[in-house]
Amino acid sequence: ILLNIVFGTDVNLTILKFIVRRPKPLLAAGVCQFVLLPPVGLAIARAFAYEPDVALGMLMVACAPGGGNSNTATFLVDGEVPLSITMTFFSTALALGMMPWNIWVYGRFVSEDPKYTPENIPYLKLVSTLACIVGPVAIGMLLASRAGPKLTRRLMRYCKPLVFSLLAVVICIAMYKSRYAFGLMTVDMILGSALLPVSGMTLGILGSLVARLRLSQLKTIAFEIGFQNAGIVIGMGQVAFEQPEADLNLVMPFCVIIMTSVIALPLYASHYLLLRALPPYKRTCIENRAALDREKHAYFSAASPPDDQIGTALAVHQKLKLQVSDELEN
Repeated sequence: ILLNIVFGTDVNLTILKFIVRRPKPLLAAGVCQFVLLPPVGLAIARAFAYEPDVALGMLMVACAPGGGNSNTATFLVDGEVPLSITMTFFSTALALGMMPWNIWVYGRFVSEDPKYTPENIPYLKLVSTLACIVGPVAIGMLLASRAGPKLTRRLMRYCKPLVFSLLAVVICIAMYKSRYAFGLMTVDMILGSALLPVSGMTLGILGSLVARLRLSQLKTIAFEIGFQNAGIVIGMGQVAFEQPEADLNLVMPFCVIIMTSVIALPLYASHYLLLRALPPYKRTCIENRAALDREKHAYFSAASPPDDQIGTALAVHQKLKLQVSDELEN
């Protein structure tokens, strides 16, 4: 919740409208999330010949929407946080229909359990997930509107170490709470749970390249597709299954949560190392932020009175020059 409040300071309704009216990243993410990833999850389950309950857990994770951790990952690697939050919001909303549909289409190939039907999906948990995203983000948006852009700049600059530390704590707590699942894990489960987020990120990268998106959007979409909301799957398993099937079904979501975190931490570290060791990469990140600012300016200028556009253009141009100059010096 605290992290989403921080992210909300970098978002406002005008920005959301700007993102929705340029839907190419959203469409690319939606196709990768709900069309391409579910059959990939099924293929992984069949390739490792999992037991039906374990395989169904893998498929359910592959059909789940993007998780809130994708917002954190995007923030840490200099992606586009407003785009990430918008994608998470819409993917969670679409999951109300697409998740049961995909599980109905592909679930017959991994389980013949008559106790499982789309009616077992916990819609209340999906709605609460939306609230956990939208509520804190709205608070952050309100704080930013009251405090002005200085607050946003300071938070975006100084909160990354805090976010990274909080994320490490959350990972440790999650591993401790799910320690019983370690006894049920096998090598094949660990490999499959690592392959799913890697496959999701790969799909996100390929989809972004096909859509000809810039690097910051590519990183954002890759994390959105790779970081599934396995918590929803855990809630589904608790509703749909009795013991011992429930424990078997929940092992895979726990494995995916753990392996996603294990995969993500080196990616965060690599980003910071590349920023310091590879000037072209740092320059590209800066240019991507400048390109996003130019797109915002062009969008907002089109809706502004003509007399205001020249002054606004000059102000934005000067701001971009100062921003790029300061970041290159740092």
